[in-house]
Amino acid sequence: MNKIKVALVDDHTIVREGFRILLNSSENIEVVSEASDGVLALDMIKTGQIDVVVSDVYMPRMNGIDLCSELSKSDKHIPVLLLSMYNNKEYFVKAIKAGASGYLLKDCEKEELCLAIKKVANGETYFSNSVSNTLVRNMILDKNKIDSKKDELTSRERDVLLLAMDGLSTKAIAEKLFISARTVDKHRANIMEKFHVHSIVELINYIRKNKIL
Repeated sequence: MNKIKVALVDDHTIVREGFRILLNSSENIEVVSEASDGVLALDMIKTGQIDVVVSDVYMPRMNGIDLCSELSKSDKHIPVLLLSMYNNKEYFVKAIKAGASGYLLKDCEKEELCLAIKKVANGETYFSNSVSNTLVRNMILDKNKIDSKKDELTSRERDVLLLAMDGLSTKAIAEKLFISARTVDKHRANIMEKFHVHSIVELINYIRKNKIL
């Protein structure tokens, strides 16, 4: 059985050494090259036979997320498994958008790291339980925040918002609801303040994106 050829990318030599020893102790994985940043990794990947890139997230010159983006544009389609100390939604979302095949925290066990490498080498994705739990928890919090904002709207503000989303002008909304244009503007200002946006266009885009109404 052919071993999975891994490229290690981390700006700390001692960290790379530790992961190299750990991974080479697995009978199915072999570290074949190393780099200290994303720029060097790209050059290395162009010239070598690599099945999986295991990269740190935060590095000088080019970080792991930017490395994912660059590799996703290339013809090689080499999967990238990101390793990080950061259990942070912002990093997860950026990693997924950049095309990362997996995301693990650096305190993971050897068995989980090897499993993740095998998964992504096979074309699958792998995100650790702690990462997945953080994503789900933040999604629930975001939804609750959106629902809370929606509940804050008065019935008249909801009417104004729906008509604004239909493209009606202030004057047209005023005529439709039998109120003054000044009152419509006041409702709009209140709605924008509740949703923390600064223009009606931004408000409408937010409402549509989050499917609030």
